[in-house]
Amino acid sequence: MVAVYRRLGAEPRECMLRLAKPLRVDRQIASRVKSRLVARGLRELGNRALNWRNARLSGRPSEEIALHNGACGEEFTVLAAHLRNRDQLSVERTAEYLNWRFLAHPFQKFEILAARRKKVLAAYLIFAHAGEDARIVDLRGLDDPALLRNLVSQAVETLRKRGVMTVSVSILAWHSYVKLFENWGFRRRESCPVVLYPTVTPSPGTGTSQADRWFLMDGDRES
Repeated sequence: MVAVYRRLGAEPRECMLRLAKPLRVDRQIASRVKSRLVARGLRELGNRALNWRNARLSGRPSEEIALHNGACGEEFTVLAAHLRNRDQLSVERTAEYLNWRFLAHPFQKFEILAARRKKVLAAYLIFAHAGEDARIVDLRGLDDPALLRNLVSQAVETLRKRGVMTVSVSILAWHSYVKLFENWGFRRRESCPVVLYPTVTPSPGTGTSQADRWFLMDGDRES
């Protein structure tokens, strides 16, 4: 569609970047090593190494992190209102929106990890997995790197215990979440162009203006 947009005078000004993290080495070993005995040894060694690295990156969370059961309630709308004044444009993630977009999805099952401090919702992460692969599709919360890091840590551990081999996340390349995930062992993979209609026309060659910084993740699109 990029050629179509260019004919309409709209140039891609951002890119959506996918980052991925291996949680287990079983699949890679099976595709490269024919001997079952050798593969078993390498698999155990590789998985131990990944687990050791994850343990080093994990901290001790001061907040309560658990899977959220049932529909999203008013606390999600309250958090969305608290985050509304950030210097970026995004869909307002009210409880009604989250229930419609994720929990009532007709084809995919999404799960929500919620982090609460003194029983007050501080952040949440939404993920989905099918078979051996998983996606983190949304992450929102207070501007606290340790809080968000602990939430990502819990999601990684939850998926690892379920036998997931690789977890991915897609984010606009400019966003600080890219560094957050890279610090947790995610590595950059492919990217795709994003066309945004600016509310403020940027100067030639400057890309998207600061006033038009969008927050977009995989959960903001259907494909």
